[in-house]
Parts: sequence; C-alpha cells; structure tokens
Amino acid sequence: LFAGCAITYLYPAVGEALVRLLTSFGYGLFLPRTQGCCGMPALSSGNGALLTELAQANLAAFAEGGAETIVTACASCGGALTGHYADLGEDGQGLADRILDIHQFLDREGLIERIAELPKQAERIRVTYHDPCHLRTRSITREPRALLRALPQVELVDMDEAASCCGLGGTFAATQAELSRRIGDRKAAAIAASGAELVATGCPGCVLQLQDSIDRAGLRVRAVCRRSLSTHRVRCRHPCLQRSGLGASERARRGGGYAGEPRAQQHDPLALRGQRGLAARRGWWRGAEQRVGQVGADHIGQLRDQRSRQRALLVDRQ
Repeated sequence: LFAGCAITYLYPAVGEALVRLLTSFGYGLFLPRTQGCCGMPALSSGNGALLTELAQANLAAFAEGGAETIVTACASCGGALTGHYADLGEDGQGLADRILDIHQFLDREGLIERIAELPKQAERIRVTYHDPCHLRTRSITREPRALLRALPQVELVDMDEAASCCGLGGTFAATQAELSRRIGDRKAAAIAASGAELVATGCPGCVLQLQDSIDRAGLRVRAVCRRSLSTHRVRCRHPCLQRSGLGASERARRGGGYAGEPRAQQHDPLALRGQRGLAARRGWWRGAEQRVGQVGADHIGQLRDQRSRQRALLVDRQ
C-alpha cells in the first residue's frame, strides 16, 4: 500500500478502513515504513529537485517486499506515481506500472461483484459522487460508481457536473483563493440539487474542498472518502464471502495481514489500543513529513488549517 500524506495525517481512519477491507478479503499487505510523500505538493509548486528526491526515496522503499501491485487510496498520489515517476528511468517506470487505484484493484479482482451479493438494506443513504481530476484524467470513472452501487447501505444518485473540478487544485486553493471558492460554490449547488445526504469521492483533498464549499453554502451534507463507506458490513464472516472461500484459512494461505517490517518481526499496529496505538500509527510515516521539505510541509499545514476550520463550523452548529 502507498499511504500518502493526506490519509496519514488528516484522514487516518480512511487508511485503516482500507486495511480492514483488503485483509477481510484475504490479501497480505506490505507497508514499507520508509515510504514518504509522493511529491505532488513539490510538483505543483515547481520544485523538481524535491520531487526527484522524494521519488527516489519511494523507489527504494518499494524495491523490497516483492509486491506485485501497489494500491493507492488517494487520487492525487496515484496521479503523481503513474504520471511522473515514469519519467525517472526504468525503475520509475517499473513502479508506475505496478500502481493501481483501490477501485481498479477491487474491480480487477472481481471483489465489487462479490460485495454486490450482500443483501441490500431497506433504508439506504442517498450518496452522490464527485470525480476527482486525478482519477477522471486517468479514465477511472466507472469503477468508483460500480463500488458505490454495490454497497448494501448506499443509494447512488447522479449530480450535474460530477466531473467538474472541486476547486482545490493543490496550492491553487491558496494562491487563487477567490477563484477556488467560486468553483467550489458551483459544485456545492450541484450537490444540493442532487438531494444527496453524502457526497463521496476518491481524493482526500477533494473531501476538504467539498466540505468547505458545503459548509459555506449552509448544506446539511457531509463529504466522505468512499473507502470509509466500503467497510460497512463487508466482513469475512458474511455468508457471501464464506461461499467464496475467503475465511480465516484463505487469509492464512495468502499470508493475509500487515507487513510493515520483515515477516519474522511482523505485528499489527492497528491492533494496538490507547496511547500506544496512537503513537504507533503516527510513527509509521513520520519520516515522510521530514522528507517533504518546506514546500510540502506548508501544503500540509494549509490542509490542516482548512480541516480545523471545518471542525470549528461543526462545533458551532452543534
């Protein structure tokens, strides 16, 4: 798995949901501790030297482990890994060729169809979908909608201009704040017209921008990453998964679990609770933030400030 800064520092629950989903289907996971920022903040700021430095660190991190596929849960990270690492020679092209967005992976493995076998709930949540630019430009538009339609608790509803940009655009939201807000306002109007209770997307940055636009419009709608919806009632104990042979024995056969370090020393940080577990999760990618440099750190700071404003608005409403 490639973690990414936004999921690691802003939405760690999304990363944990991704781990639970894949391990419930019996896949063994490799999370190299030395992986870091994908380099997208450096790229959007024009810092090519920093992008190359980050890319080389990630190439070294994923050179071990023998993973056939590297799954990303962030559209922006996937865009950087597939679109720019390929320019870094044979090793960069080799990593780019192994990258799959989580929705591509679920579709390729036939798992969306198996999730669709789950019995539908009588009362479902009305969810609409926003296409992140970094998925749409890679032609990843069918798979996310197929997953949402398959979820037992979701009623997928279309919205106008689903493929239009949310207005974040990385540092664009900071350098062109007024234009970013106007783009966001247009998206919020489309969300309101859909009648949805939730708007799902595949990019943590889009979640930040969408929620900010929704709050300014005064809508009672929440923006979410799709992965947080995907783990609801998707468990190995469910009969439809057991019929497919993905119980505990299959997970053991595949080596299902977490591989953040050599197999002989494996442990599962997600199993830790309390302050120890919090420290373990925060420590996974601490080295990533150090390698991001000032440009990347400033970008992460802007995202954190936006998240803090959203939390303050939520407290005021309550």
